[in-house]
Amino acid sequence: MVTLLVAAGASVLFALAQATVVLFAARVAQGLAVGIASGAAVAALVELEPGGDRGRAALAATLATVGGSALGPLLAGVLAEHVGGRALPFVVHLGLLVPALVLMALLPPSRGVLAALAGWRPRRPTLPPEARPFVAATLAATAGWAVSGLFLAVIPSYAALLLGSDDLALLGGIVFVMLAASCAAQVAARATPARSAMLAGLVSLVAGAALVALAFPTRSLAVLLAGSLSAGLGQGLTWLGATTTINAIAPQDRRAEVSSTYFAAIYLGVSLAVVGVGALATAISLEVAVYVFTAVVSAGALATIPVVARPMERTTA
Repeated sequence: MVTLLVAAGASVLFALAQATVVLFAARVAQGLAVGIASGAAVAALVELEPGGDRGRAALAATLATVGGSALGPLLAGVLAEHVGGRALPFVVHLGLLVPALVLMALLPPSRGVLAALAGWRPRRPTLPPEARPFVAATLAATAGWAVSGLFLAVIPSYAALLLGSDDLALLGGIVFVMLAASCAAQVAARATPARSAMLAGLVSLVAGAALVALAFPTRSLAVLLAGSLSAGLGQGLTWLGATTTINAIAPQDRRAEVSSTYFAAIYLGVSLAVVGVGALATAISLEVAVYVFTAVVSAGALATIPVVARPMERTTA
């Protein structure tokens, strides 16, 4: 409930924003909503999975996360460009939150929930007993989401320069292609061992980053789309493999804390990467910033491959 209310507040701020400071406030609220929900939601999916299948729960979690990220830019671009202006996507988002708020309000709180709320205290980030697979999974997922962050934050502007167009629907569609490929990869690879998925994903991320960097000097939309597809496949495979690993190694009584630590580490890494590429674009040029970013992410992905390639514990193989 708290997550939904904070998310609603963020959308109101975005819709009404007339100054940069309001946009920053909206982004902070939006980040708080995502942070509050992420770890608890993944833990809940694992707990509520009827057959106790952690792999299936991981697939549901990753598809929900990436699927929403894919549809958001596409629908927002269409609404803003062809329907009702740039505030409309946030108004629509508010409308989508209403049914969720109603459903949450109608859920009867159990005694267990009330007792947990009464005794709630903040908890420190928690690592699972199997620390090495946790680190490997977190590094792989961070590489995948760093590329996603590039697409969500910078690639629309990069594509606008490449195509000479500021059509928001078109630019949102390029982001959609990348994240839709991620969803497709997760569905296709749902039975793939976690380590194999992460290794294949890291290789695909490197190939996608190289193609994205080549798109501008070649002035080729086809190369950019090919890079988007390869990057999306890599993001999907790394995210699925990493989340499956985390679900497998997290102790049952600490699953939410371990998942939250996992998400926090990823978001921190991605935030630093995106802020860095933005600062570099402002200081030099967007084109150079993308070149540097793709080189750094590729180096990170390549360095993560031997970490992931070492045999994991029995539970994550």
